[in-house]
Amino acid sequence: MSKTKTYTVRYYIPRVGADGKQGTIASLLDLIAQSPEKMGQIREAGSTVHQVRVHQVVSNQCYSAYFVRFRDELPLVGQRTSAVEHPPALGPDDEVIEKNHFLLFVEDSGLEVISYQVSMEGSDVFALARYFTHLSGGQHTVSFDEVVTPDALALLQGGVIKSVEYEIARPRGRAYAPNPEDTWTRDSINFMNSTGATRFKAKFLTRSKNTGLIANVKDQIRLMLQSSQTKSLRVRVSDVDHPIDLFADRVFDRVTLDINEGRPNSDQLFGEMIAAKRACTGLAPYLATGDEALD
Repeated sequence: MSKTKTYTVRYYIPRVGADGKQGTIASLLDLIAQSPEKMGQIREAGSTVHQVRVHQVVSNQCYSAYFVRFRDELPLVGQRTSAVEHPPALGPDDEVIEKNHFLLFVEDSGLEVISYQVSMEGSDVFALARYFTHLSGGQHTVSFDEVVTPDALALLQGGVIKSVEYEIARPRGRAYAPNPEDTWTRDSINFMNSTGATRFKAKFLTRSKNTGLIANVKDQIRLMLQSSQTKSLRVRVSDVDHPIDLFADRVFDRVTLDINEGRPNSDQLFGEMIAAKRACTGLAPYLATGDEALD
């Protein structure tokens, strides 16, 4: 009897370089698609090893791919009626892998949209951004902007920011390095390292009736949304009596499919993700205005 499983799918607008105009994710995936077996370079960061593998390219407008993480330790196999546990049998060169499915859509305007399958067993989308930075030779930092709901986007675009409240978690791995432009995250981590704290919360605001916080605050908010260490982020804008929770107001979908032999069928999962993106109304402001929607 087959089981079903539901996966969360989130949407992101990729940027190559600080201005988002220094290249495309499609060009990087094209390089992988042209390589033997459609497998990208191996990226090692400490004990973590990642690789992108292209599944299919459709008319250069839709790319399906996997983000693979090689595990550095073996899982255990056991039975419900026995306490005996043992590792799975692997060949001499075999490694256990975990993978996240993702799609890259290239819109007619040239705007790129990533649809990413969230999985606790795999890697987060921020690791994928670091992988693409590595693949580009490190010339330009690749980042992914969260897609927020149309209501939240309209408030951020039209309102003057009066306050920002956020929470940062200290990284568990020593190899973690924040985006050098993300000074709020960097300074928060430095403070935690110097005090032994594991969480940092901050709130700052202006009570001025005529002005808001300075303009580059929006740039820092975008960077914090891209950081895997940001655990909460709330913004209050003028003429709105409640803060915007930028984590709760992210655009996402859920897809459900049959699980056979303990894992999803990739073709079926990609098909469900494509259907979800086509039906996603939350992407409309971004598709209409391109990456200007985030400015």
